[in-house]
Amino acid sequence: MDSTTEKSFVKELRNGESAKLLSLDGGGVKGISSLVILKAIMDAVKKEEQEQGVDSSGEERRPRDYFHLAAGTSTGGLIALMLFRLNMKTSEVIEEYDKLASKVFEPKIGKINLHWAGPVGYWLGNGWLKFKATFFPSRFSDQPLKDAIDDIVRDYGREEDKEKKGNAILFNNNAGRMFMCTTLTNRGESILLRSYETPADAIPVTDDARESFQDGLLEMSISVAARATSAAPTYLPEVKYGTPPSPVLRFWDGGLLNNNPINQLWRARYDLVDLKSPAPSVSCVLSLGTSWLTSTSWSPFRLINTVTTAASFITNTESKHMDFKRFINRIRDRPGSAENIKYFRFDAPTNKKTFNLDDYKKMPLLKEITTAWLDQEKVKDKIGGCAKTLIAP
Repeated sequence: MDSTTEKSFVKELRNGESAKLLSLDGGGVKGISSLVILKAIMDAVKKEEQEQGVDSSGEERRPRDYFHLAAGTSTGGLIALMLFRLNMKTSEVIEEYDKLASKVFEPKIGKINLHWAGPVGYWLGNGWLKFKATFFPSRFSDQPLKDAIDDIVRDYGREEDKEKKGNAILFNNNAGRMFMCTTLTNRGESILLRSYETPADAIPVTDDARESFQDGLLEMSISVAARATSAAPTYLPEVKYGTPPSPVLRFWDGGLLNNNPINQLWRARYDLVDLKSPAPSVSCVLSLGTSWLTSTSWSPFRLINTVTTAASFITNTESKHMDFKRFINRIRDRPGSAENIKYFRFDAPTNKKTFNLDDYKKMPLLKEITTAWLDQEKVKDKIGGCAKTLIAP
């Protein structure tokens, strides 16, 4: 079916309406925490709409109906893809994410999953991954991620996508607006892989990337884009895109530069208006973390595991949140400012419990910790405030 004949799920920015933006951090399997939080927010939106008589239906609310634009990095990019490009419910994404994480991060020798051998296998599997991190380019093959994306697009994609599965094109003007952050290897430039047309003033500055954008980067498949945002160094192999004589671009995980993509999202708000229009008014910015370690304990193995990725995956999420919060406060507090931006950041603390990017066996525990944190009164009040903002005009 042609994409022009299918129903559009784009949340358009109407005249006088303020934009609502969603940012999703990277963090490997810890993305499940973001999803649990987002589900709580959508449930609060449903309750608020029912109480206000706005919408009395019992259907689960979908994020694409409330946000004009979503941005994600790595696991956050995959979540944004499923919620907006594929129009999935948050509960569906949680279910699929559980399956995806176990497929992608199983420690294998050949086709043998070492974790199948119980506690001993868990110990052996993690040891094998530490060995691979030291002596191999990546711990994991990207084939399981390809297969998982194929299954998800087949089951949840738009009608024109299902037969193509992961080979369906990321670009679709009838889908919710989202982009995934990735990093151009050896160039240090952030590349945004959009589900909508890249504005002329947002073309990359690196020569090869500029040429590729002008030569059909919009034809990038969902599978390639999903792997490009997820290719965390030492975890998954880099992704190549392009065929000679055209430039061949090489991508690493967007988390190297934008593990918290809040700044990229803020700049991309211009994508919602015409090229010569001023920046749109923004009423709500929601940023979701993947949990944070409130206190640390020393372990020699942590030095081996994180020597090449510590700076990108540990330091840039919370610091970017603090910087953005200060920035928003400065805008909002200026005399005569017309901006009334409400900025919400949710990031569940885990105290001393550590969660590695690939430890899918600990996902149930992280769900429990996140759910318990959401049950605190101050957090519930903040969730309620966010829900009210999302349903406001």
